[in-house]
Amino acid sequence: MRVRPFFWLFLAFVCIGILVYAATVHILAPAQLHVQLAQRPTPETPTILKVHVTDEQGLTVDGAKISTQAWMTNMLMAANMISTTSQGQGTFLVHISFSMVGPWMITVTMQADGFLPLHQTLLVQVQSTPAFVCLFAHSLAGNGSERTFCLHQPVMLIRLSPTNVNTS
Repeated sequence: MRVRPFFWLFLAFVCIGILVYAATVHILAPAQLHVQLAQRPTPETPTILKVHVTDEQGLTVDGAKISTQAWMTNMLMAANMISTTSQGQGTFLVHISFSMVGPWMITVTMQADGFLPLHQTLLVQVQSTPAFVCLFAHSLAGNGSERTFCLHQPVMLIRLSPTNVNTS
């Protein structure tokens, strides 16, 4: 049985077409984005997020680009300052300065060559740091007793003048 030259040419074009397709089409691999809060978010100090980028096998992804956005969910307000620094081996530190207490949404986006773009959203509640207050109390009874009280909870201070206190 003899194969006609048309089929040999057809086979050659199909093989060349498959090779060209394989060389030009890049299939993007999935990656994983791990975002972790380093401390409780407060408006007094910058909040640190630790971001780690790995592939499906758990190997670090080098050369990734991380972008972060943060805004309040109950009003139109964005974070004052966001900075991202690479620590190497797929690890990044993100410093976010929140301007006020309340609910915030943080979105971390990752882009790297050869990988699908990823984004992860965190909802955080920014709370003020409780004040550490020490009160010095002097007895108005005239017996010379003095005491110091230290409170670890936010308090409302009321100043009492001697005219408000009945010493009898």
